[in-house]
Amino acid sequence: MRQVSGALPRSWGGYLIITALSTLQGTQLSLVAPLLDRDGYAPAAIGALVSATTVASLAARLPAGLLYERLPARRVQGLALGLLAILVAAHPFAGSAAAMLVVRVLTGVAYGVGTTLNLARFVDEQPAGAARARAMGYYATGIAAGYTLASLLVGYAVEIGGYRAAFGVGAVLVALGLLGLLDRTPVLAHRATAAPAAWGSALRAPALLVLLLEALLLNLLWAFWNAWLPLYALAVGLTLAEAGLLRTGFGLANAVGRPLGGGPAARLGVERTAAGALLAQCALLPLLPVVPELGVLLTVFVLSGLLRAVGIVANTVAVVERAERQQLGRGAAVALFSTATDVGLLSGPACGGLLVQLVGPVQVFVAGPLALAGIYGAARLAVRLLPEPPPAPARPPAP
Repeated sequence: MRQVSGALPRSWGGYLIITALSTLQGTQLSLVAPLLDRDGYAPAAIGALVSATTVASLAARLPAGLLYERLPARRVQGLALGLLAILVAAHPFAGSAAAMLVVRVLTGVAYGVGTTLNLARFVDEQPAGAARARAMGYYATGIAAGYTLASLLVGYAVEIGGYRAAFGVGAVLVALGLLGLLDRTPVLAHRATAAPAAWGSALRAPALLVLLLEALLLNLLWAFWNAWLPLYALAVGLTLAEAGLLRTGFGLANAVGRPLGGGPAARLGVERTAAGALLAQCALLPLLPVVPELGVLLTVFVLSGLLRAVGIVANTVAVVERAERQQLGRGAAVALFSTATDVGLLSGPACGGLLVQLVGPVQVFVAGPLALAGIYGAARLAVRLLPEPPPAPARPPAP
């Protein structure tokens, strides 16, 4: 394929591909559960089929990352995008539980492979330093934009044309990512030829492990409060519409903060910024039981949205930079980071449920964040007490 005009921004293909891949989340969260309910599935079956994609995506990330340096990434991305578009369109035609399970599992595998390889390739295209932090801010914005765009469009499509039309719109949105394969932004030469170190040596670096824990906790915290906010709202006398307003305020602040967060994170130091953002969120959420007034709560969630945006961008760059110091291969680093993110998203609601049984739906917003802050603080203290191993020696590249 010929190079598209050089007037387009650096790595425009990576931005387009992640936006297209992220439309899957908006499509499936808007349509899959209602489709299954219409077709007569029991609630337990609906939950299992909805979660099957997330579990399959999680399982696919490590293999995809380990193979990144050995695979033609752009070709595999093309296969993943094409397969994903077909699978999205196939949802309304899956006539049995077995067929739907196959569609959902393959959807998760294609999504996990596509997103893992795209992030690894995108990072390899960026120069080190502040420019990379800014680029990661724009990249994270693409994730939010894809989810929001799909949620809006498929919602209208299902009202106008039914489920087949709506899933068709979702398939087209995913397929638009194929245009990103026309991008010819080169992988930076010094990074393309670097040989990855052994996993064991890199993962014995305590600071890298803490940054991966940080990624897990940032996402666990978000999934935790999202799952239990409605019950909190009802318990303190708010309406579900007001709980939705809190989510909207958070979402808008998170979307605005992502493209703006890379610059400040780079200036302050990405590891320091990510740690501060996580701990500040843990300090804000315990205000919910203390001052359950809508205006105060909205301020808390707007600030939390900004902090999450900056924290996610800073943590991503911090993991990348720390992995480079340990000579961990790019694909392996991205796979570990994505796995930690997915585990946090999956475990947040369940961890919250255990605490709700102990302290109730209001005080859980004190117990949960303080427990996470305690875990993170203990991990940071351990890093200070343990010696950091020297960077692993790079192996000579294969001839």
